[in-house]
Amino acid sequence: MLFLVDHLGFSRMIGLFGDVNGTIVFDAASPAASKLNVDVKTASLESQFGPRDADLKGADWFNVVEFLEMTFVGKTKAKREDKTGEVTGDLTLLGVSKPVRQGGCGGLFRPWFVQPLGLRHEDLHSLHQRQG
Repeated sequence: MLFLVDHLGFSRMIGLFGDVNGTIVFDAASPAASKLNVDVKTASLESQFGPRDADLKGADWFNVVEFLEMTFVGKTKAKREDKTGEVTGDLTLLGVSKPVRQGGCGGLFRPWFVQPLGLRHEDLHSLHQRQG
């Protein structure tokens, strides 16, 4: 699963989580009966720069020693137009669940893979504060 970090609009860093598993079940006749669940092993993070990887995997960011996985569990699915849809669910990161909504382009489930989750540095910071 690829991710993109925007540095104040001046530069972008692309990374990936290489160990991702999930379940996608699409029911065209009844989109609400569809399923989307994703499990990501946080230690599989790679940004192609070792020192940055070590920092991101450390306690200040993803804390991969204590929090081995982040998960997304789809709760509601809805068809918006003929070829678009929306999935709302819970993203659990650093042991805290946060509701997120994905949708808007190319297929009911495709948005999970191509749309930003809208997580910001402040979101990770607030999750760390909730832990302590």
